Amino acid sequence: MYGSGLRVFALLGAIFVATSPVFATEPDGYVRLEASWVEDRLLRVTVKPIVPLDEWTLTVSVPDTFDVRELAPPNHVDFRGAPARSNQRTIRAEMPRLQTAELLTLEFEVVFPPQGGGTISFIVEDTSRAGRRVREAVGITARASGPAPVRRLGAAEFPATVVPPREPR
Repeated sequence: MYGSGLRVFALLGAIFVATSPVFATEPDGYVRLEASWVEDRLLRVTVKPIVPLDEWTLTVSVPDTFDVRELAPPNHVDFRGAPARSNQRTIRAEMPRLQTAELLTLEFEVVFPPQGGGTISFIVEDTSRAGRRVREAVGITARASGPAPVRRLGAAEFPATVVPPREPR
């Protein structure tokens, strides 16, 4: 009896997994996207596609207490405000065509608030010539985003964070 119940449970689990929709956004591997700090306020982003990018966009999201602007835009790229999530400021630009393995480097100046930090994210989006969606994202930490840890016995302990209650929808 025990063996047959286990088989039924395993079969039901397999059916559930096979029929469940998948909502994860995984890297496509079509674009090599990197972000790194060059100096205290200078952030460099490099884009190197594995497939040609014809009509692609670059979206930059920063915490709303930050300010970000591109330095020396290539080919007169114009970043404009875009719809953002709460507590975020977002800019987006339609970028110039890039061929396979062609490298594009962009530099951004970041103005930080007096206190706090957060994550700056970059998202490349396009549709390949084969009709597949191309999407690659990278995030980089900008300053500390919370209280400093307390070191105890070689481990970093962070104080608990109080999450404000959500308003009902």
